[in-house]
Amino acid sequence: MINDALELIPVNETDLDYLYNLQCIEGIRKFALDSNIPKYDEHIKWFNNKLKSDTTKIFKIVDNDIIIGVVRLDSLLDSTESIAEISLTIDPKYAGKGYAKRTINKIIKVTDLDAYHAVIHKSNIASQKVFSANRFSYNSLYCPKFNLYIYRKG
Repeated sequence: MINDALELIPVNETDLDYLYNLQCIEGIRKFALDSNIPKYDEHIKWFNNKLKSDTTKIFKIVDNDIIIGVVRLDSLLDSTESIAEISLTIDPKYAGKGYAKRTINKIIKVTDLDAYHAVIHKSNIASQKVFSANRFSYNSLYCPKFNLYIYRKG
């Protein structure tokens, strides 16, 4: 395994525009649950709600002081396990360089959850391979265009 120097830095109010600009990059939302780019005022509302939320954590992925992308964990309510849905966005400038795989590995190591869910578009073969390489297993059809992959600790 790589001796990983990636940092996961919690986002704050100053990251509003970075997150918006990242999701506006052409093609970045192609495989998202909602592929439409939100209007800026919608993004502000979403961002502020996520920052205030007790069930969401968003981190900037940083390598040598360069922001590579973001990873978000949204807790899922389950009475027997602590589970979060993981959402990962890598800036296309850094795609294909192992950052997604390293980030998933790191987020699992530094967070204390029982399981992680990833909802992946059926056509997003690269993400399927990355999550599978991090021991996520195909679980089921999530909805017509998406599959659910799950990772369980232990």
